[in-house]
Amino acid sequence: MPQLSLATKLSVVLGIDLTAAERIAHHQGTLDDLQQAHRQSHFPLDTLLPWLLQPENLQDYRLNPNQMSPAQLQRLPGLNLDRLPLLRENRPFFSLIEFAQVSQLPLDVLETLLELPDYSWFDKPKGETVAVTPVPGLYSAITQSSDFETVSIDALTGFTGRTLSMGTQQIAVVAPSPSAAPQPTPLKHALTGRICPALRDAAGIVRYVVPLSVDLWFDPATSCDRIDTILTTLNLQITPDQTASLSDLGYIRAQIPGCPIDTDPLRAVLEVIQHAQQYSELRFAEPEQIGPADFPPDNAQFAQDSDFESSHQYWNHHAIHLAAAHQLTTGSPHVTVFIVDSGLETEHPALATGLRQDWPAVDLNFAVGLPESALSPHETGVTHGTQVASIVSGQGARLSNSSSESESETHVVRGIAPGCTVLPIKISGSLGYGLRAAAILQAIALLPAGDRGIINLSWRIQGEHIGIREALIEADRQGFAIVTSAGNYQLGEPQQADKLHYPSAYAHHYPYLKSLCSVGATTASNTRAAYSYFGSSSVTVAAPGGESGQAGIALYAATPIGQHAYVWGTSFAAPHVTGLLALMFSLNRQLSATAAIDLIKQTAQPLNAIAAQALGSGLIDARAALHAVSLNALPEPAAATVGEAAAPAKLNLNTANANQLASLPGMNSWRIEHLLRYRQSQGPLTSAWDLLKTGAFNLWVIYQLIEKVDV
Repeated sequence: MPQLSLATKLSVVLGIDLTAAERIAHHQGTLDDLQQAHRQSHFPLDTLLPWLLQPENLQDYRLNPNQMSPAQLQRLPGLNLDRLPLLRENRPFFSLIEFAQVSQLPLDVLETLLELPDYSWFDKPKGETVAVTPVPGLYSAITQSSDFETVSIDALTGFTGRTLSMGTQQIAVVAPSPSAAPQPTPLKHALTGRICPALRDAAGIVRYVVPLSVDLWFDPATSCDRIDTILTTLNLQITPDQTASLSDLGYIRAQIPGCPIDTDPLRAVLEVIQHAQQYSELRFAEPEQIGPADFPPDNAQFAQDSDFESSHQYWNHHAIHLAAAHQLTTGSPHVTVFIVDSGLETEHPALATGLRQDWPAVDLNFAVGLPESALSPHETGVTHGTQVASIVSGQGARLSNSSSESESETHVVRGIAPGCTVLPIKISGSLGYGLRAAAILQAIALLPAGDRGIINLSWRIQGEHIGIREALIEADRQGFAIVTSAGNYQLGEPQQADKLHYPSAYAHHYPYLKSLCSVGATTASNTRAAYSYFGSSSVTVAAPGGESGQAGIALYAATPIGQHAYVWGTSFAAPHVTGLLALMFSLNRQLSATAAIDLIKQTAQPLNAIAAQALGSGLIDARAALHAVSLNALPEPAAATVGEAAAPAKLNLNTANANQLASLPGMNSWRIEHLLRYRQSQGPLTSAWDLLKTGAFNLWVIYQLIEKVDV
């Protein structure tokens, strides 16, 4: 790195000519020099005076390029003054690489003079800082909203954009066009104050944020008045599409009004998050994040009616020995499968009768901007959710409604657990990740007491998300099983074992999330599908995912509108495991999610694959898993005889809230706070003696609790 003279450094930092800078460097600065530096640099006098007295202290000082005055910019050594207008129009700069490209100055010189503050936010539940680095050339921007003039990305030279609808806003994910040299000047100039860089996290995953938007997660008990007070203090506005269901879950989507400080929307969001963390009512906050391609493309091929009679239509059922498993059970209505996806066609003959009867009366729509269907998960434009749900719960062949003598059968797709009920929760593709977290929490809230629930997540997110992680931890505490797709490689993408794919990677990073199952995909020949992510630790088990093609190769699934299609992908391998878990819970409702997944792993069939491309424990075997449940069945709790009082239920330390914990002997607010914090950061307790690890309990208190609590 070049060493600039102190006078050169002073000239840039203070925005003064080199002659005046030389005088100050030699401790000969005058009052005129001080006044010139005040005018040119915009630094206050009380900041400048110590620097003039001890100018050597400025040797290590770095300017923020987004805050430099015109005089400071023009003093940059070697700068062609014709570049000055471009430097002003390209703000905000998110990296010095961007600044070097526009200024045409060497990066090593700029690094001695300039510095952008790091981008990071605090993960409050984990107590860790999330550090990210801008990715030059990749951006997210608001292209349409009530606060800004509409901008067409297509009109900007050298860039392409994919637009996502976020209710009243249009957000574009922008990248350089492969066919033209990017021109960042018109892009930045047109989108000043509403453009953010893509961000690379410590794991190397690229994330995209919604400019000026913040996800806030309050304690659900926080009053509306208190939330309004906090939002006013933070200068935030609730988004127009905020619903009562989101508020009831403690989730507030908020926006910063107007153009933020330094024209840097991301910096403004991170400052708000930093201030928000001080409030005890706020569980955590993070930037609102989106993904441009979180659902795989619709590669389905429509099936012809004549295809139904193909002998290989249900090769996937044969591969997992489903017919034998159905001899034991086809499912129970006391088991609900939550398909958190793109919604589904609620009138499809393969799905309509399998939906839980109360579905029209509860909020199953967590997609913004759809007021005409505020509660409904009904969706025909996006096929993914319909296809996933049909693999879980397709109702099979049934008679048509014809009253004629020639009454014939209407063939519809068959599912793994047709006797269980389904509740689809609509997140409509690549919308905000906070909405997905809220959808998972809604699933938890909608499970009746005493019933069992499984959550199917056949999608990906770009990196770790606090809201989704915390929602999965809560689902785990509440006894849910969670099934995720392991991920699909794109054509030409380098393949490696145990590659991170969220949300399935949460099980890889947080071993205490034992109820989360990551599913890879197999072909009809019981080998790994070429597109499937793989690994011995990142993938739990495998299930049929199929390949591009027709009967005997791809998977037969329902698709809108009342039709059927052949599909393939880990998205469709996951619901095989979801359906199997539903069958296992139907056979034994006392079976824990962890025990069920362990049985699936223990009974899995080995695959013909080299060790480096392992798919967890192998291909699921529905027959063997259900027989294992039967052999290890827990007895139903005996009913109390007349006149005999039932034993008082023990309080579960992993699921009890603060009020319930307060009813226990020896509990006080200090111990409750430590226990709740331990559960949030370390996961569930494995025994009551784990209370010692919280730092708030002694042996005597635990001895008092041991007969009254469970885990």
